[in-house]
Amino acid sequence: MILELVSLVSISAIAIFLYLIVFKYKILAKFEVKEITFPPGQLIYTSYQGKYSQIGTKINSVVCDLNNFLKIKANRTKFSPIYFGIYYDDPCRILDVNKSRAVVGIILFQNEKNQNFQTDEFIENFKEKTFLYKTKSFCGFTSLGAKFPLFNLINIMSGIFRGYPAIKKHAKDLDILNKFQCSLEVYDYENKELTISFPYESQSDLLWLSDYPVPAYKDTQNSKTK
Repeated sequence: MILELVSLVSISAIAIFLYLIVFKYKILAKFEVKEITFPPGQLIYTSYQGKYSQIGTKINSVVCDLNNFLKIKANRTKFSPIYFGIYYDDPCRILDVNKSRAVVGIILFQNEKNQNFQTDEFIENFKEKTFLYKTKSFCGFTSLGAKFPLFNLINIMSGIFRGYPAIKKHAKDLDILNKFQCSLEVYDYENKELTISFPYESQSDLLWLSDYPVPAYKDTQNSKTK
């Protein structure tokens, strides 16, 4: 009787877990690989070098710095940050994954949502309080990518494992895979949306922002030069 009760409890726990994972957090939600256009804007960023699987610590430090700044400015209700990561290297192709490069930070789009937001003033004040960040303005650009639900880290991992292969396959079919020089992940927690995309090669505003040197690649003939 006790064993049957334990089994029933275990089955119920598993069922609840699967419900949370699959339905509540929409882990297996359908997605479409398509052309995504981003408006112009500005980046507040800091460089990262290391395994991409450990970049969460760096992003968390950005979140903490921003939260501390907003507490000082007492304007948390006026600003809903959108975080991002730009990833420059393919861990499967470089000799040392600890040399993988990325930049992470806050992305401020020029759109209707931010039309009354004092972007330049915010950036200058933020940089005065946190000296580890740089800024970069960028023009609007087109990319190939997909959008996923965003509730927590599980969504990000699901988006990465499902999205990257699908986007690259679609790019190969379009014969534009060789134009990709970096990937852009946008984490919009307010709208619960994760965007994974590859800007086209011509979008140089987003390229080569890293402070770290290009790592050695296994395939030296196709290695990056910047």
